[in-house]
Amino acid sequence: MASYLALLQFTEQGIRNVKDTTKRAAATSEMASKLGVKLVDVFWTLGPYDIVLVLEAPDDETLTAFTLKLSSLGNVKTRPRPCAPSAPKRWTPFSTRSSKAAVALPRSV
Repeated sequence: MASYLALLQFTEQGIRNVKDTTKRAAATSEMASKLGVKLVDVFWTLGPYDIVLVLEAPDDETLTAFTLKLSSLGNVKTRPRPCAPSAPKRWTPFSTRSSKAAVALPRSV
């Protein structure tokens, strides 16, 4: 399977409903799986992109179908990019790192 990064920006609708973003991430993982895409990891970020998804898909067409469906829900704009790790099996998903290194959304969000 090929690796991809998807750079996401919240739309006005997405930012109005930001408190539901973790629920939407779980739903996105389910949707990806149904379309043949594996959601490897999710990062909430600062800067021009709000979320970065690390994905695996069998081909560009499958990834395109996923990103079009995700964008059609109206909460995010997507910019998928193919990528490759610098060394095989070097990637360490965020969920397996120390919790001290994790950055969480503030409870008020």
